[in-house]
Amino acid sequence: MKVGYCIGVATADLTRHIAAITDWTYMILQGPGDIRFTWFDPDTTWTDWEQGIIFGASAELRWRKRRGGLLHLVLITAGELPAGFNLIGEAQRIQNDCQQLYLWGERIFDKDKKPTATWVEGRIPQIISDPRGYPLNTEPHKPPCRVALQVEILELPRPAPTALDLFDPSPPRRLERYKSVVEVPGGSP
Repeated sequence: MKVGYCIGVATADLTRHIAAITDWTYMILQGPGDIRFTWFDPDTTWTDWEQGIIFGASAELRWRKRRGGLLHLVLITAGELPAGFNLIGEAQRIQNDCQQLYLWGERIFDKDKKPTATWVEGRIPQIISDPRGYPLNTEPHKPPCRVALQVEILELPRPAPTALDLFDPSPPRRLERYKSVVEVPGGSP
């Protein structure tokens, strides 16, 4: 997987960087007063969000607004880096299986044991539903069930040492790349 970055991007130019890859499925958007986790929508008003992650089966793009209002972007992709991105290196998958990162909430089923689009989390306490629900179009498991992010663990090797820096004791950098959202059995009966 190629890992690249782009520094000092104007918010208005974010659309161009996003459009350079077409394999997006999900997005997590964060602003001063809101957070959304939903299906990818290319018509999103990106200027409303100070940071975010969009991801799919073969790529992930993260961005964050920095002081001065410009964005820093990091892209992990199985394809070529789009124009404007600088290559950091090639990350290697270090585990065969993806890890699962469990998210808040358990699916609510109606009295006929049919799934709803609503999730509940007693520890917050809050009901999680549209537009902040989870982007799932899978057949749900029997109650109870939870939702998890499928996360791929990658390792970005250190650059080769130079004559002035023959020993680098730091470990290789580990990266987590979001791949998909799945429904899994488990939770409170």
